[in-house]
Formats: sequence, C-alpha cells, structure tokens
Amino acid sequence: MKTIFNIFACISITVIGHTQSRLLTDFDGDLKPDTTFIDTLQSKIVCALSSQGFKRIESKALGQASSRTGLILTKRGFQLYTNQGRTGWSAEFKYQRRFKKIRLIGMARYELVNGQLGGGNSSINLLVNEYVGSWTIYDYQKKNLVKMPTVRLKMTMSKVFLDTFGYDVYYGYAKKCAETAGEQARQFHNSK
Repeated sequence: MKTIFNIFACISITVIGHTQSRLLTDFDGDLKPDTTFIDTLQSKIVCALSSQGFKRIESKALGQASSRTGLILTKRGFQLYTNQGRTGWSAEFKYQRRFKKIRLIGMARYELVNGQLGGGNSSINLLVNEYVGSWTIYDYQKKNLVKMPTVRLKMTMSKVFLDTFGYDVYYGYAKKCAETAGEQARQFHNSK
C-alpha cells in the first residue's frame, strides 16, 4: 500500500509540475497578463496575448517535448529550453510592438560529447546577427582535447516569429553551427 501511495505521489508531483509551466506576465506592454505554455500533446508553444483578445498563437511542432523541456521568464520575454542530457538547446522570444508579434531573438545550444570527440556551446543573437561558438576538439597527435579559439562572426537568419518557429528553425541553426565548428576543426587538423 505504501508503494502505491509513493507512486501516486510521484505522478501527482509530475502533473502539478507540468500544470505550473504556464507563464503569466505582460509580454505586450498593455499591463494585462498574457499566457504562454507548452502544449505537450501537440508539442507546440502556445501564447495568448491580451492585446489580441487572447487569441491562441501556436508555434509549429517542436519535436518531442519531454519533462526536460520547459519555459522560463527572461528580462526581455521568455525562453524555451530542452535539455537531453549531453545535448540541449534554447530559444528566446520577445514581443515586438512594431510587428505586434512575438519574435525569436536568440538561440543557443550545447554538446557535452566525450573525451575523444569534444563538445562546446554556441549562441546566436538574432537582433544583431552575431554568432559566438566555443568548442573543443580531440587532437589525435596529442591524444587530448584542445580548446579552439572562440569564433565570433555574422550569421544571418530571416526573422522568425512564434507562429513560424518550430524544430526546423532550431535544426537549421544547429546545422550552420556544426558547419562552422567543422570548418574550424578541419583548419586545426590541416595546420598540423
């Protein structure tokens, strides 16, 4: 009986934790609280802005949302995060009055691979189109990880709003990031 109670308690805590993942704050500046949450059944971000009559605004599919996917408030808006143990990513959104929409303003990702492959992190500020990447790679001659110089470069992506954001947007960024890190690794290995 005690085991059944413990299982029920764990399930209740999990359900309560998911229902509290709603963000209630004024994103659009009209001094009325707006609502943002993750629809875990459809794997989408859902936002309802008071200035738009609480009409449901949905992102495209995020891929597989899990218990390691959530929303947090930021100074400028909110952030979607997904942590998958050794890898993870996040996307930051802000309401822009000029467009009367919630816009993607930045993304970040990390990989903690292993001692023979390396890993690192990167981010992109989409307001100024600046990419910053910090990676380590495995040096086959020295048989250890080597920290590569931090990469800072312009990386342009088209404007993305909440209703056009989905896993494909993140994947496009991750692909560009991997190409940049791969080129840096090739240059390192070719210089030896």
